[in-house]
Amino acid sequence: MLKTRVLFFGGEGVGKTALLYLLKPNEIIKTKNTIGFNIEEIEYKNRKINIWDIGGGDKKRYLWKRCLGNAKCIVFVVNISDKERLNYYLETFNNFLDSIKDDKIIPIIIFGNIFNDKKEFEPEEMLQKSKLSPEISPFIIKSNIFKKKEIPELLDYISNNIEFTKDEEESKEEVINEGKEQKKKESYKVTNAWFR
Repeated sequence: MLKTRVLFFGGEGVGKTALLYLLKPNEIIKTKNTIGFNIEEIEYKNRKINIWDIGGGDKKRYLWKRCLGNAKCIVFVVNISDKERLNYYLETFNNFLDSIKDDKIIPIIIFGNIFNDKKEFEPEEMLQKSKLSPEISPFIIKSNIFKKKEIPELLDYISNNIEFTKDEEESKEEVINEGKEQKKKESYKVTNAWFR
């Protein structure tokens, strides 16, 4: 089975962890501010998506570079119902961009979470003021995750547009199983040699 790694970034209290646990186990749960990170793996359309939900805010910046290594996609979550925090989201986004290596272009999804069905600013407003490279054109989704809207759109985009590779764990198992089969064949040959 093919596998990819996706990182959820964003400010504090924007709904990253709620979004993660909406994808698995597909239900809304009460969440607290994440200390460190949460990791979950989901299967979608016969593919594995390994999701790392990184605690929000600059206090967790020390985790960012550690987690970016094998990431194939970033989902940056903002609360577009709260324009008063727009500068905070912009600063967090720019700090995140500073953490990405210059030689690495990672696909970015901007997930604009709409609390209480209020939409006070557009994600494009943040992007226009950001340090984002012209080479990167983020995919934008606007959704109220508490109403479970646009969730399939997010998963479809990841499934269809993000790089997937063969699952290393499954590959190891295949090698081990092939080794066992080969030993069986060799053992069979040795056993049969006595009857020649």
